[in-house]
Parts: sequence; structure tokens; C-alpha cells
Amino acid sequence: MDCYRCGGNGDVECSQCHGQGFVNQDTPCPHCHGEGFHICQTCLGNGAID
Repeated sequence: MDCYRCGGNGDVECSQCHGQGFVNQDTPCPHCHGEGFHICQTCLGNGAID
């Protein structure tokens, strides 16, 4: 399933202080580690629980 934080893109926009202003920069999503998807920890991606 797509990562809920990045919407499946793998990156999120991060505002970082840069000199006197702010720069928007894409960084790898901290939730899915840039993969763009999240594996369910309950079913481990199988879609079913024993």
C-alpha cells in the first residue's frame, strides 16, 4: 500500500533554514525510507492474518 506520509512518492518536502531565508527541498520520506510504500506489520504484506 502507498505510504500515507508521502502518498507513494518516496519524498516529502522539507523546509530548511538557508542563510536569511528558507529553501524547500525534497528529502526521502522518514516513514517509508524513500520506498514510497509501507508494508503492513500485522500481515507483512500478505493481506491476511493466520
